[in-house]
Amino acid sequence: DCSICKNLFLCNRHKTAFYLLMPPGDKPFHTKDLSAALGVSRLSFAPEEAMEELLDLMPGSVSVLGLMNDREKRVSLVIDAETTMVTIGSQA
Repeated sequence: DCSICKNLFLCNRHKTAFYLLMPPGDKPFHTKDLSAALGVSRLSFAPEEAMEELLDLMPGSVSVLGLMNDREKRVSLVIDAETTMVTIGSQA
């Protein structure tokens, strides 16, 4: 009984700003809405070369843990407000 999140690696038109988006798995992705919310003229999926260079990940394996490899902090994490965080394990 938990929500699934997508992990989408995006960039601006000039490939100078990068974003890791975590929306709910069942929510449709509308580039126009997210671009407006972030104040970016146009977003698209980032090229796999950028994913490898910035996050040291291959396509299909992007996750929030990849941000540990972003030593220059060039990738911004964007979490959709509808995403629910679930804690797994014992509570102290």
